[in-house]
Amino acid sequence: MGNEIIMSSLKYFYLILLATTGVVLGKEPSPVRVSVVKREKIVDMRVVTGSLKAALISEIASLESGRIDEFFAVEGQRVNKGDIIARLDSRRIVNEMNVIRAQLKEAESRIERFNNELTIHEEESQSLLGADQSFKGSVSQQQLRQARLQTVQTKGEISILETNLVTLKEQLGGLTTSLNDTEITAPFAGIITEKHLDKGSWISAGGSIVRLLSNKKLEAWLDIPETIHTGYLKPEHITIHTDKLQLRVSSIRIIPQVNERSRNYILIAELDEESGSAIIPGMSITATVPNGLYADHLLVPYDAIMRNGAGYFVFSARKMQEGTSAIPTSVQVLFRTGSSAAIQCPDLKAGDFVITEGNERLFPMMSVSILPGAE
Repeated sequence: MGNEIIMSSLKYFYLILLATTGVVLGKEPSPVRVSVVKREKIVDMRVVTGSLKAALISEIASLESGRIDEFFAVEGQRVNKGDIIARLDSRRIVNEMNVIRAQLKEAESRIERFNNELTIHEEESQSLLGADQSFKGSVSQQQLRQARLQTVQTKGEISILETNLVTLKEQLGGLTTSLNDTEITAPFAGIITEKHLDKGSWISAGGSIVRLLSNKKLEAWLDIPETIHTGYLKPEHITIHTDKLQLRVSSIRIIPQVNERSRNYILIAELDEESGSAIIPGMSITATVPNGLYADHLLVPYDAIMRNGAGYFVFSARKMQEGTSAIPTSVQVLFRTGSSAAIQCPDLKAGDFVITEGNERLFPMMSVSILPGAE
């Protein structure tokens, strides 16, 4: 079966070569860089699959009831933390705030008036006491009690007004918060995936207005076979990638429960926020994880691996009678490990050279010149 694939691949390349003979023949050898095929004893890896999920998915709700006066977001729009998504009609709240401000102003004026009266009453009480001490019996006890009563009553009025003032300020603060809440903002950076209402719609307190999905903080959910011990799983030993992009793992957590049907458990890998904007939630991913066993593997740089309709292959640089040629060689990719890949290939051995730079412009059997600096 493997030989059939190789022959199919070579036939495909030879047809291209024949169709482009007029272009390829007579050209100078194409400059390329190569790396050495290695055989090393490394921890054996298992390839597992999974998908990307947003770490944060939120139904953004309104804290206030009201009519939506302005809508600033549409499906697919990216927003930053704090961006305004929608604004509610705030006229009722503004009117209530104006009433409270008027009441505050009135209360402050009355406090000022009573403070002035208190000063007068206290001066009058002191004057009566002074007169009574200088001329005993010149001031009646009723006059003294009346003066003290007026002072106490005025202090009581001031105390009531000051308490009322505090209440009014708290009410104003609550209305200020309500006014701010009429602007519905994004609690984190993300993408609007669904809009539930439109401009002019009425929304109740707690009603959802949009669904927001984090586009920066993503997680990889992987199905791990129960045969792989959780003790082998460390962030630095796990490689996650999409079809063309390798993702950086910052930390992992494990759900220690095996699914009865699949006999897998879930590993959640938190990805570095700088993993790339090309990845989005829902994408399928593959990952390599250690199973704790060591094995001999043939290693080539991942940059050497290419793909066509017949599968994966590399260009090996081989010396021929007329010079060095690029020979397409079919390989089976077992897993990725860092910047290399473990492969199976009966036509490659340790010490062979595979082309890592310039391979994208090569044709089978094309003459190449190896640049200095083979790895």
